[in-house]
Amino acid sequence: MFVSFEGVDGVGKSTVIEKVHEELQKNYKTAIYNEPDNRYGQAAKFGDRGLKKLDLLYLWWTARRYELNRINFKETDIVLADRYYDSTYVYLNEYLDDIMIRQNYNHNHFLKPDLTFVLYCPTEVIIERLKERLSNDMFESLDFNIIHRRNEMFKYLTMTTELKRNIQMINGNQDIDKVCKSCLEYLLAGLSREVWNK
Repeated sequence: MFVSFEGVDGVGKSTVIEKVHEELQKNYKTAIYNEPDNRYGQAAKFGDRGLKKLDLLYLWWTARRYELNRINFKETDIVLADRYYDSTYVYLNEYLDDIMIRQNYNHNHFLKPDLTFVLYCPTEVIIERLKERLSNDMFESLDFNIIHRRNEMFKYLTMTTELKRNIQMINGNQDIDKVCKSCLEYLLAGLSREVWNK
């Protein structure tokens, strides 16, 4: 089972994944797929800020495919991804032609997640959280309009039928244990009914 966690910077994805992973390990073989830290991912996040946006898109795709090839899905029951190609779509949609990205986004031969959680918080809350942790990542920002646009795009993904995927929005503006409980309940309910394995 392949589960991705999406949302804007500061929404709490990494913390939630660690806690969900810790709980799942009691009964399942689990692995975490982090935001690609290979040379392609590093170049995409911290590289030349003058790089053409289309080249950035290709770098992200290469980074994600490279990282996926390192996961042994046959010996793992559940893989939890801290961001996946929904993030590539949302973050690069600001710079590239939407139609071009959508065409590649839907037909780029990536492994599609069985389940995607989109963590959502009000933009005002996100900005307060980011003030404490802003990095040199070229995609992180404190600009309200940028964060709000990304936030709403992630929200849109949970409502559109175009993607034909199981995407669930989770309220990230609550106690972290409640967020984790919501994710675990939905994930485990699906596993018990084997609906994610069809």
